Amino acid sequence: LRMNNETTQWQPDMQKIGTIIQMIEYIQSDDNKKQKEAFAKFHELKQMEQFSAYCAAIFSRKSLSIAIRRQSGLLLKEALRTGFQKKDHTFHLSDAELNVCKQCLLQCLCEADEQSKFIRETSAIAIVTIVRELHCEPSTVGVLAPQSTEFDEWPDLIRTLLHLLKTHQSDATPTVLQSILNLVQLLCIDCGDILGECSDAASLVQALFVFASAQDRVMRQHCLSALYHLFGRLPTSLLSQIDAYVKLLLHCTSDTHVSTMKIVTDSMIVVMNQHWNVLSNNNDQSTVLKIFEFMLAGTMHADEDVHITAAEFWALYALDPEKDTALLLEFFPKLIPRLVQRCRYTNDLLEMIDFDNDDQSKADLSEDVAPVFYTSRSDRTERSGGAASASGNGGGGGVGDAKPKYPQVMDEEESSWNIRKCCASQLEKLSFAGEALKTKLLAIVLPMIKQALDSEQFLDREAGLLVLGAVTQKDYESIIPSLPELIPFILKQCHAEQHILVQQIGCWSLARFSNWYYTSTDGDRLYEAIFLQLLESMKSNSKRVQRAACGAIATFINGTKEKIFRKQQYIEALMNTFLAAFNNYHLKNFPQLIDVILCCTTVIAEYTSNTQQTSPPPSNGHCDGATATAAADTNGNGNEKKKKNMDNIFATQNNGNGNEKKKKNMDNILCDAKFQDALLPPIIQRWMALQGDHNIYPLFEALTQWIGFVGHSAHFQQQYLNQVFVTALNMAVEIKNEIRDYDEYVKTVRRDKHASNGTAADGDDDDDDDDENDANEPDKPEKEFWVCSLDLLAQIVERCEPGIRQLLWRQQQNEFHYQKLLEMMYCSICETHFNVRRNGLALLGTLVSYHGKELRPHVDKFMRVVIANLNQDWHTVCTNASWCIGQCLSVYATPTPTTSGDAANTKTLMMSDYCDDILAHLVDILKSKDAESFVISNVAITMARLVQAYPDRIIEKWNQFAVEWIHALSMFDEDDDKIQSFQTLMMVVMKNPTAVVQSRHGCRTLFEAIAAWENPPRFLNEQFGSVLNGFKHAAPSWDKLMNDLQPNIRQILRSRYNV
Repeated sequence: LRMNNETTQWQPDMQKIGTIIQMIEYIQSDDNKKQKEAFAKFHELKQMEQFSAYCAAIFSRKSLSIAIRRQSGLLLKEALRTGFQKKDHTFHLSDAELNVCKQCLLQCLCEADEQSKFIRETSAIAIVTIVRELHCEPSTVGVLAPQSTEFDEWPDLIRTLLHLLKTHQSDATPTVLQSILNLVQLLCIDCGDILGECSDAASLVQALFVFASAQDRVMRQHCLSALYHLFGRLPTSLLSQIDAYVKLLLHCTSDTHVSTMKIVTDSMIVVMNQHWNVLSNNNDQSTVLKIFEFMLAGTMHADEDVHITAAEFWALYALDPEKDTALLLEFFPKLIPRLVQRCRYTNDLLEMIDFDNDDQSKADLSEDVAPVFYTSRSDRTERSGGAASASGNGGGGGVGDAKPKYPQVMDEEESSWNIRKCCASQLEKLSFAGEALKTKLLAIVLPMIKQALDSEQFLDREAGLLVLGAVTQKDYESIIPSLPELIPFILKQCHAEQHILVQQIGCWSLARFSNWYYTSTDGDRLYEAIFLQLLESMKSNSKRVQRAACGAIATFINGTKEKIFRKQQYIEALMNTFLAAFNNYHLKNFPQLIDVILCCTTVIAEYTSNTQQTSPPPSNGHCDGATATAAADTNGNGNEKKKKNMDNIFATQNNGNGNEKKKKNMDNILCDAKFQDALLPPIIQRWMALQGDHNIYPLFEALTQWIGFVGHSAHFQQQYLNQVFVTALNMAVEIKNEIRDYDEYVKTVRRDKHASNGTAADGDDDDDDDDENDANEPDKPEKEFWVCSLDLLAQIVERCEPGIRQLLWRQQQNEFHYQKLLEMMYCSICETHFNVRRNGLALLGTLVSYHGKELRPHVDKFMRVVIANLNQDWHTVCTNASWCIGQCLSVYATPTPTTSGDAANTKTLMMSDYCDDILAHLVDILKSKDAESFVISNVAITMARLVQAYPDRIIEKWNQFAVEWIHALSMFDEDDDKIQSFQTLMMVVMKNPTAVVQSRHGCRTLFEAIAAWENPPRFLNEQFGSVLNGFKHAAPSWDKLMNDLQPNIRQILRSRYNV
């Protein structure tokens, strides 16, 4: 294909037109050989400059069949994408070829034949592709950013479209107008930033107003949609005509068509946020009521897109402090009953529930199970036990709860956001919107709830409980007088003879009032009945009820705190229920069971522990021990043997005092051997059985957290430590070996492939897909298993002294476990997978903290790799590397004896060889403007450790980073790390104050850092005073230094240090 360079008028070669048409016919052929040949030819031709023009020419030829033109349009879109690949910031397509494409596409856009619908739609998409690629470029946030406010590469586009609209305004059918307006809508979506500010924008907006008022519904919808997407960019062209836009929207509220209602609803909500006065005609009552009526009609509409969008209007309006709620209050008698009505299950929603597979006797299919994510120890502390405390979908579609850690998905109704949940959410939010609205709301809704709860229809009772929980989420004081009578009624709704939907919402409702059970005498009397009923519901034959009960019992125990220790039988009943559920729950509910076990045992451990049995490692700021986001298909039952019935496992365990509060050695109650022997064997057995299976993640989390509770106990170390440690270590070593073998295989295959092709084996490999078809290729290892194993091993090292020391460093069956551990750990910190590397560094730092003496001969092997991980862009990998170095400095940066008998030469500084390298990396991060604050603060603490270890070497160079280091030290909370770091800082300042004085803003930064302390220890406060007074007496312009400070800083320094 060649172009005549002597003229800008492109003429197609008809012979080549015929060749491409033949290629298209081959693509459409039923002959696989012809199809393959045609597609190979297409991939060759689409790289050539004129191919897009030829496709456009074929696409625009009306004499050809629609089938040929349709296929050429598809090829054109693909060719345009290829042609717009930028090379050295220039376009691969020439101006002449682009002009051909533009002309042909505009011609096809205006074809009026009914059978040309696909041609028109493809033309619009292709035109948008050209405009977007010519004028927009990818931005840093992953969306298209405009390069200008004009379509410079197609300057007459909008004028041409306006001319076409005018030309075809008198057509007998609106087909062409619909096509043009569809293009305008697409342009507003993809290129609205430019379109809204270009020179022809105002004229286009006016045209959209005109055609939106036309009788043709399709034209109206295109115009409204275009204006909606354009308004999101807040262009001057539309804002200057906001009155006309609002008038148009209000006019269109009379259109009851689904698509129109959806667009108008969306548009009104967007306009309401910034232009309510215009939309409401300055809060004109009739106008506001018209809007309310429209939104209410939308809320009651049958279409899902319409009613959910409209229902969300009410809370947006009520919670906006700038809106006048007086009119909304007057509208409540009409609105609230409709919202309550919408909280009832509809037939459509009931059809979405898989009642047939809800029975416990039906096994779950692995493909139906939602992904599960592992949560590291550091992330787990942020959950505060809230993961299982939510009812969410499992609790009857409740609103306002924290989301469960593990997804609670059983059927489509539970996982979808529907009108029932949306309206319950609106009622909940309206109850938050001020005292007047809440009072009016409750006055209307409480009688309706009572009527619903008295109904014989289970759907009415279910809806009544949902509404009750929604309107009392934040404050239930208004119904406290009714709770002593109401709670027993709800308890009955949880009984097995009730419909499963009522049982489900009943569990959720009971948990909503957990604080009342804890704080009131009346609630306390009901504690036992509620607790035992929720445990009974956990044993339900309904999977939905099981999930609801799991969330409810977690919320209940969290809310009622130490009340569970009132009777020993409570703990026993809880543990026995867990055991029964552990044996019976299937795939979908097993993650929720693990989650509620973790939540409840955390509460139990916290309220029965006096002190931790082992000291934490020396802190070095934030160490993100492990975060693994590993998607999994949860396995619940497997083919395990049934455990023996544990119903009476605690029957003989009692010393006659079930209310005893003092535990042996002040351990938490979970350290009792009986509790460990009840829960740990089934968890460990299933964990070992699921090696290599994604369903293992909840069990990894359970073991890691439980070892935090009981790892220090003698019983755990004697009975379970060896099995858990060796299994976790072998898992990590096995996955490490699998990754090594897989990488070697891939390298070998690629090397052989390139050798056979006569190409180099380095660089990018475009034929990776071929490897996937190799029948001999091993499965790609799942590195998330390594992540979990490292986290568990770190927990064992931290919590299982002294047993783990003996396991690691003493010979076990002719081998030393530490050798396998160190080799695996070295590979982990060299891994490309961030989470593996981060957790490997966490394990290394923990070993240094607890086994520093034993690890000393091996540390040199790791140090260079750890230092290389000091990269600010690697975030938590960087913080863990910094933490490891800080621990090594604390443990090893001291004189150590050598094997030499010469006492005069027995001292060496183990970390000395790494000092300069560490310093260079830390300084780079401290001086970076892009590093995250948590990285900076962690590095600042490590710098303090480095200065403390090698003061003379670092002080000589500290002028390079003085200001940045001081500022970084002031960024985190006042803890032991900060105290020690500021002690080191004061030592450095007193030895070399010149670096502070000569640095820009050095004195101000130091003074501000000192003044920022709220409660410094006495000895540190005295050091602050000495340093400040030293500067005061030595500085020639002390008054100027003080005047440069903020008044509050000066006041603190003068009052606290008399300077």
